[in-house]
Amino acid sequence: MSEHRVTVLSLVAGFIGFLLLTSFIASCTPIGAGERGVVMRFGAVQTDGVLDEGLTFVWPFLSKVEKYTVRTQRFDIENTSAGTMDMQEVETSVTINFRISPDEVARLHQQVGPDYIRVIVERAGIETIKATCARYKAEDLIKKRREVSTEMEADFLEKLNSVEGLTNSTFVVDEFSITNFTFSSAFMSAVESKQIAEQQAAQARNEVERERARADQVIETARGKAESMLKQAAVLADNPILVQFEAIRKWDGKLPLVSGQGADFLFDFEKLQKLKTEMDKQSSSGN
Repeated sequence: MSEHRVTVLSLVAGFIGFLLLTSFIASCTPIGAGERGVVMRFGAVQTDGVLDEGLTFVWPFLSKVEKYTVRTQRFDIENTSAGTMDMQEVETSVTINFRISPDEVARLHQQVGPDYIRVIVERAGIETIKATCARYKAEDLIKKRREVSTEMEADFLEKLNSVEGLTNSTFVVDEFSITNFTFSSAFMSAVESKQIAEQQAAQARNEVERERARADQVIETARGKAESMLKQAAVLADNPILVQFEAIRKWDGKLPLVSGQGADFLFDFEKLQKLKTEMDKQSSSGN
């Protein structure tokens, strides 16, 4: 009888020890680096009980811990179809880097739950792409890509934090990047043709400017020569002796082949003699 009682007591003690050990293990909840734990007791979220990194203890069998990462997460949205302002079809791909504010983890779990990426992030991203593309012409999406990306990021963040029950600081968007625009082949051909036409027009304008510059240069050269000739003519008109001097300087020494009575000589030798005398006087006075 005593041995049987001892056996029963041993079994009871072992069972109690097992329960205690199981409870202890169940109460230990490790929270990894870059994570936060949301405590739920009897299914109710304990908004003041968010667990930080490290090993923590919760009531076993009464509490449950849901873990959330607060590290930066990358989410890609591929080939979302949208219409532009000028009725062109465009497929847009974006990459979003975002994170959850650690202080807002409990609120996010209470209002949305662990499936927040599909419920909020993806939906807000697709809506943002469609709404933003509709405000731009297809060609401007290419030319103003940086501006479009900045506008998408602001709209996306606004949509994320406008969910009922969340605050403006629930999500933080670190980067919103447009990775690709895909247009129809007809539109791309039209853009290429327009670019070629613009290049040809620019080349034609440059050629016109070059020809205009050449024409202006010719005009200026002719004007300079005309002004020089006018100045020379004025000087010669005021100094007849210079006309004769220029004639002597350019004479090749040959007399004209003209004979007979009344024929004029090329030079008036009497005047030439006077010119020589005058030039000798000027040379002497110069010395």
